[in-house]
Amino acid sequence: MKCPGCGNETASTVMLCLECGWRAPDLDEALEARPSPPERSVKAALGTLLTAVGMIVLMVGFVALVALEGAGSVAWVVLACGLVLTLVGLERRRRGLREPPTRAPRVATAQTLGALDLATHRGIAVIGRTLTLQGATYRVETLPAAASGPTTFLLVNERTAIGLHRVRFFPDDEAGAPEAGAWSVAVPGGRAVLTLHQSPFEADAPWTDLISQAARARGDGDLARGEALIRRVIAMHPTHVLALNHLAGTLVMQARDAEALPIAMEVVEFEPNHPGFAINLVRLLAGTSPDAALKLYRSSCSWFPPDEASDELGVRLMLQLGEVHDALAILEARPSPSLTALQQAALAMRAAHERAAPLIEEACRRLEGKVTDGVLDLFQRALQANPQNPYTLVNVGLALARAGRHAEAAHALLQAMSRVSTPLRRLCIVNAAFALADDGNAKDAAALLDHGFDNFNEPTNSPGVLLADLPSRAIYVFPPDGSAEALPGDALERLERIADALQSTTPASVRTLMECYRRAALVTEAN
Repeated sequence: MKCPGCGNETASTVMLCLECGWRAPDLDEALEARPSPPERSVKAALGTLLTAVGMIVLMVGFVALVALEGAGSVAWVVLACGLVLTLVGLERRRRGLREPPTRAPRVATAQTLGALDLATHRGIAVIGRTLTLQGATYRVETLPAAASGPTTFLLVNERTAIGLHRVRFFPDDEAGAPEAGAWSVAVPGGRAVLTLHQSPFEADAPWTDLISQAARARGDGDLARGEALIRRVIAMHPTHVLALNHLAGTLVMQARDAEALPIAMEVVEFEPNHPGFAINLVRLLAGTSPDAALKLYRSSCSWFPPDEASDELGVRLMLQLGEVHDALAILEARPSPSLTALQQAALAMRAAHERAAPLIEEACRRLEGKVTDGVLDLFQRALQANPQNPYTLVNVGLALARAGRHAEAAHALLQAMSRVSTPLRRLCIVNAAFALADDGNAKDAAALLDHGFDNFNEPTNSPGVLLADLPSRAIYVFPPDGSAEALPGDALERLERIADALQSTTPASVRTLMECYRRAALVTEAN
């Protein structure tokens, strides 16, 4: 590494530079990398000024000496003063440009908040630097000597003040041996190899004993007491991710998944680089939003090291969502005896998919030719051949609605709703509501529209802008997310029918939808 003081190359583990005297900081102190640029520039400028004055005095003395033909003692004194000033100025300038660093108490300066770059920060020079991974910012700290070697550091999450990761840094010109359970990420000038550290290094914290008591209570089956104890910890430390994760797990054990879900989401928001936290959230989402759970699983796979338990969860989600080919790709890439049953199920589903494919192709061919006769029968036969395909179930629901079998259509669409991607989930909700409205059930249709959307304008976050993927009245859908829809006026007519039936009890969300579609219909007519 380069000495932060003089820039000379030195061993990466050296604690003292023999050239300039720079010494590594103690654990309770931080490096002040070197005097600030303004401070150094003043010292160098003063040296330059003294040098210039000395040169002028030298010239005056030399002229005087020539004029007096070497006989004037005053001229010799002037010459001597000029030489001294010149030498002092040169030395001051040299020191100003190359001055060793000083030690200072740790403060929140650029040293603490500065970004890590292994091109300039190597060895212990990374201490106090920060790096950002998946949106979370960490400060690099030292590890207790007994915990690891001298080149392994602790990453302290700046939002939670807890360190759950060990890290080793390797510049571009160095190679590191692979480590079980570790994963590598690129950092400026090199890469960081992360592993989980089980202890948050807070043995003296006031909540440590409470966490231990809560864990024992949970282990003994006293979940109410365990919950009460861990909530006391969170009251003292609201961003304690280990305590929050413990609370979410305790709530799940009490079958309170709806309460656990937002807590698990908060844990991942605080600490997105912990595989266990991410998989816990995937498990919770799997029960309510398989599509969101699968997206989180896929992003985790691209970031964290392979894990058999998480792979099993991901494969089950893929099979639930009808993505059999992706499931088989994972099973074939990482074979395991514990996944044999899932592989057999995936192979059976692929065979069912192949049996249903000709029926779906024929239905699509007829729809492209504007022929709807027999389409419902083809989709129903395809669903019978492959009942796990949610897209076929959506198409059956839409075909039932066009055949006037509205109650059956609503049932099929609501059944498919939890097994498709988010845009198609909206499609299912809206078309199920339209089917209920066409069946004369305006109250349930309004309730479905009122509670089916968290945010009408989620894709654009622009109030009043009609969702591009919010259908008016969809025709048919095909994997993975294609759809065709009628004019916005078709949807507006049904919404107005719901409002007329309910009058003053029409939910505000339905009125908002009506306004969106009314503007969309005007835009369509204008075009």
